[in-house]
Amino acid sequence: MKVRTIMILVFANLLFVSSLIWFYPSTSDFRCDNPFWNGLSDAKASFNILEISSIAELPEEVEGVALLLIPYTPIEDWEIELLSSFLKRGGVLIVMDDYGYGGDLLRRLGIRDLIFTHELLLDPLFCYKNPKLPRAIRFSPEFHGVNDLALNHASTLEASGSVEVLAWSSSFSYLDLDGDLEHDYGEPMGVFAVAARLRMGGGWLIAVSDPSILINSMIDLYDNR
Repeated sequence: MKVRTIMILVFANLLFVSSLIWFYPSTSDFRCDNPFWNGLSDAKASFNILEISSIAELPEEVEGVALLLIPYTPIEDWEIELLSSFLKRGGVLIVMDDYGYGGDLLRRLGIRDLIFTHELLLDPLFCYKNPKLPRAIRFSPEFHGVNDLALNHASTLEASGSVEVLAWSSSFSYLDLDGDLEHDYGEPMGVFAVAARLRMGGGWLIAVSDPSILINSMIDLYDNR
C-alpha cells in the first residue's frame, strides 16, 4: 500500500508524526480554505492538517509534530527564533518554496549546505502535458511505492555536505535561466534535486522546491497524493 507523499517526506526521519500543522501564507494561493485549483482544501482533508495563523501558535511539545511552511511573505526575526527553537527541540519543519523567501529563511536559520536556486525547472520529455510541469522520477529508498511526482513551475535545490537528497528530476531536465522556455547554450541540464533533508538539532528540516504539488489541481496526479 502506498504511503502518501507528504507523509513519506515526514516519515523519512520520524517513525511517527501525530500532528501535521500548516502555517498559511497571506496570499489566497496555498490556503487550506481555498477550494479552487490553487488551494489546498483537498490536502487538508487528506492529511488532517491543523491550520495556525501565527508561528507563535506552535505547541510547546514538538515531538511528533511537523510544520509545513510556504514562505511567500518575509519571515520576521522573532519567527526565525521560534522556528530555530522548534527544530532544536525535535520538530520537523517542511519548507516548500519555488520563488518566495525559502532561500532567505534557510540562510537566517544558519543553513549553508542547502539552497533554493529559484530558477525555473523545465523538462521536455518527463513532464505532464508541457515542460513547465516536470516530473520527479528518482527517489531515495525512503520513498517506498513512490515512482513519479508531477511538479508545477518548480525550482530546484543545491545540496552539499550532510544534506541528503530525497528526490530528483530526470536527466533531460534543465534550468531555464533566461525565461525563454527553451534550452540554450550554457543553461544547466541534467538531474536536479527537488527535495532534501537536513538534521537540525534534535529535529529535521525538509526542503521541497515546489509547493504546488499539493494544490487541488495537482494532488491527484501520479503519486502526488
